[in-house]
Amino acid sequence: MASARTATFAVAAVLSLAACTGGAAAPAAPATTAATRWPVEIDSAAVGMAISSQGLIVVTPGFSKFPPQVYRFGLDGTVRARQGVAGNPNGLGLGPGEGVWIPAITHPDMASGTGLQVLDPGSLGVRREVRLPATPMAVAFVGSQAWVSTVAAIEVLDARTLRTVRTVPLQGTVYSLVADPAGRVVVAVQAAAVVALDARTGHLLARLPIAASGSITAVSAGGGLWLGWPDNGDFRLRRYDLPTLRPGPAGPTLGVRGAALAGTPAALWVADHSGRLLCLDPASGAVRSTRSVPSDAAIAANDRYVFVGGLHLVSRADADC
Repeated sequence: MASARTATFAVAAVLSLAACTGGAAAPAAPATTAATRWPVEIDSAAVGMAISSQGLIVVTPGFSKFPPQVYRFGLDGTVRARQGVAGNPNGLGLGPGEGVWIPAITHPDMASGTGLQVLDPGSLGVRREVRLPATPMAVAFVGSQAWVSTVAAIEVLDARTLRTVRTVPLQGTVYSLVADPAGRVVVAVQAAAVVALDARTGHLLARLPIAASGSITAVSAGGGLWLGWPDNGDFRLRRYDLPTLRPGPAGPTLGVRGAALAGTPAALWVADHSGRLLCLDPASGAVRSTRSVPSDAAIAANDRYVFVGGLHLVSRADADC
């Protein structure tokens, strides 16, 4: 759902991979063009993406005989680093110093792997591992603190020492987290509700029930919170105020396949799982531009590029609209 990262405020919302990962063949090496290598191929599907100063970080769930992978691509599309990941990744986040944080659960073919891994931003080698009281689902950052959601609560860690600062109890699993770029609010996304929490204390600021028929997607864009959710055959988009969660303008209604969202201060990017990439005004929800993309299960954006990833493929587009 995705993912509230201090370095780049882009949350990768992930399409269900159950039908995507079984029995597929490993991809060949990506083709080279005159200027760059985009689009590039990955071993399975992108479940999380983030943009760092060293390029694009992509994490996959693996498939069949191949373990989950994490990649670092240069902006020209070359693979600069690639490592296997212990456990089955639920996503990723970029922490202080651009450390790559991956919450994961035990892979069906592995004896261990549940926990939070912190990887080196260059080599992607494991720097540290954190064992939590319950399965980690998502991570977001506010200053030097890492907020890690689990199936039982939110654990707030000192990102340098990895010690627990506080525990924020919530009823129900938190599937994704979004940190307000201003550092005031952390939004917790559950199965049928969105909760705004004070980033300093963890206290409840607002709660918004959502009558969703599937997973809720959330992203920070243009100083507000944008939510996307399936609604009996449609996919709704709406802006909400932070920290009150008061409803604002609605975006376009999309089809049953849903969408992946990424936000920047200047734009809301929507990959609609039908081969379209939409750029929306983050204040009004008006569509500024539409273009075709070859793969659209996960998305990350900054003020220069938009990266869209799906099954075996990641593409790049200029962030102009």
